[in-house]
Amino acid sequence: MVCSKTLQIYDGMSISLGPFIITPYLVDHSAYDAYAIQIEADGKKLFYSGDFRGHGRKRKLLDRLVAHPPVKIDTLLMEGTTLSRGSDVIQTINGHRFRKSRLF
Repeated sequence: MVCSKTLQIYDGMSISLGPFIITPYLVDHSAYDAYAIQIEADGKKLFYSGDFRGHGRKRKLLDRLVAHPPVKIDTLLMEGTTLSRGSDVIQTINGHRFRKSRLF
């Protein structure tokens, strides 16, 4: 079955789909037009991001996301291709340190 509707998304502009409110955040990535997304439903918020970078053509997008992050997130879901490299401890841009969870 092919969907006959096309939905345009724009950086920072929320859309409603049934019970969900979805807000896309444009990120710097090697894939064109990559987004992190916040999904809200039933008073809960999930923020999902695939891997992203801060050294590409759109590197200022990472700075913007760090300066103005989504607020009151209940769940943060992230993936990355470099999690298996280096130290077992991750240090964030603002100095917080986290131990990596097990890799599956």
